[in-house]
Amino acid sequence: MTDLRDGLSRAGRQAPPLPPDSFERLGHRRVRHARRGRVVAATLSLAVAAVAIGGVFLAFRPHGEAGGDGKGNVRPAAGPGLSVGPDQYSFDKTVMYSYGPEGDGQGWPLYVDRLTEQTWYRADGSGRDAIVDANDFFTDADRQTYIQQMGHTPPDVAPSDKTYGAGGYPTDTGDLSYLSTDPATLLAQLADRSAPTGRSPQPAMSASPGQPPSDTMAVWGAIQHLLTYAPSASPALKAALFEVAEQLPGIEVVQSSTDPVGRPGVLLRLQVQGTQEEWWFDATSEQLLAMRSTLESGHWIPAMPSGTVVGIEIVAAAGVTDSTDDGAQLVKSFVPAPVNDPPPMPDPRN
Repeated sequence: MTDLRDGLSRAGRQAPPLPPDSFERLGHRRVRHARRGRVVAATLSLAVAAVAIGGVFLAFRPHGEAGGDGKGNVRPAAGPGLSVGPDQYSFDKTVMYSYGPEGDGQGWPLYVDRLTEQTWYRADGSGRDAIVDANDFFTDADRQTYIQQMGHTPPDVAPSDKTYGAGGYPTDTGDLSYLSTDPATLLAQLADRSAPTGRSPQPAMSASPGQPPSDTMAVWGAIQHLLTYAPSASPALKAALFEVAEQLPGIEVVQSSTDPVGRPGVLLRLQVQGTQEEWWFDATSEQLLAMRSTLESGHWIPAMPSGTVVGIEIVAAAGVTDSTDDGAQLVKSFVPAPVNDPPPMPDPRN
């Protein structure tokens, strides 16, 4: 524990960020981040302070007690193993709902955006990424306003379907193979990764009141990046990220909850800058099910009243497949199918 504490103290003096443009380095990653983060990222951009993380004393359970095999390999107590063969692909299908567009800042939002992304990723860095966008306008007048503001007809993002050979899959996370699936080791690595001299350095943010402990936010920023913007993160690593997150101070854990599409799961919840962040995980596979962002008291967006859900992301499918074909069946499935559609996002102007 002393080594871990010392390592965190050295690495954690600069907090990892939650800025709106952090992950907008690649086309499909930029699209995905922009949709979910259009409003939420703005409320979070001042939430994290430069901190020392040396005071974090997390009592991580031994990895083999629950969710592991005692050898550092994540494996759920029941259900499919999380391994992916060298010739297989990790597959995810996500559907994101958010308001848009910002346009000239007057009278928005004009629609609810539904961005569907499917990713296939193999260990050799090959795979496929497919995106389909749809804009559900509140009124015909909103559609015309969109065309005037944006200069083109919807959808906001043209359909995209790209296949990549070995080593060609775009990623801004770098090599993740060094990251451990042991939670205590992974915690230190996440802090190192985000430090100024780390593998994924980020600028420090200004402090703001009313947020979880800064040490929580320091690690949480790195976790949410890897969970949502890193196709190269293996299912085993994602499970370990969940095990780190659920034990961070300031994050509320609800063991029995229901995600926005009716699936049971473990809920992680935290408050940041007047925004409630909710993340659901499957209790067996420890994979992400869904996330939701809700504006609460203290927000500063006039068009959005308190209680407005400004972002929902649903992991509709996650597992392992043998090919990138549309008709390929999942060899393993890590999350149950949605039971229903998420509640509709209403026009917050009314």
